[in-house]
Amino acid sequence: MRPPDVKILDESGSIGKMYDAQTTPHMFIIDSEGFLVYKGAIDSDSSPRPETIDGATNYVLTSLAEMKAGEPVKTASTQPYGCGVKY
Repeated sequence: MRPPDVKILDESGSIGKMYDAQTTPHMFIIDSEGFLVYKGAIDSDSSPRPETIDGATNYVLTSLAEMKAGEPVKTASTQPYGCGVKY
């Protein structure tokens, strides 16, 4: 059974500060037990050009697949990229 989608509007920035969000986007994956299992970039290509996405490693999808398979997340942290978060 799929858990419900959760949407959070963090107007005060308290959640972002708690996880030390540095950029937008800055991705975080939290497992069903509440543990942070991945933080960082969506993928390995920081280019804004869509044509460069082919061949990039999607860290989020890879981490979710590893977690779903019951495996540890191999790449638990990467350098996020994007615009800086201003609190």
